[in-house]
Amino acid sequence: MVELKSSTLDINKKKYKVKDNLPGYSLTLGIYNIFKAKRVLVLASGKEKSEEVKDFIEGYITKLLPVSILKLHKDLTVILDEGSANTLNKEIRQIIK
Repeated sequence: MVELKSSTLDINKKKYKVKDNLPGYSLTLGIYNIFKAKRVLVLASGKEKSEEVKDFIEGYITKLLPVSILKLHKDLTVILDEGSANTLNKEIRQIIK
């Protein structure tokens, strides 16, 4: 269990259109445990995620982006919406459509 950052709480308040009574904590699972799964699904939506998606898809495996290690998983599926994929280079966007 981890305490949510104030920036996450602010986003959640806008997203769910509430002012109070939002959970301040969330459950988390480490990359090591996720990597042990038979199948892994990575979902990203929204243009605010586009730089992280670009780093994940086009970049190297790095500790600075823990999700990047999942590129080595034997059964990985990545689902993106247009907003989250909009900074990917043109050739990659053509492949993933």
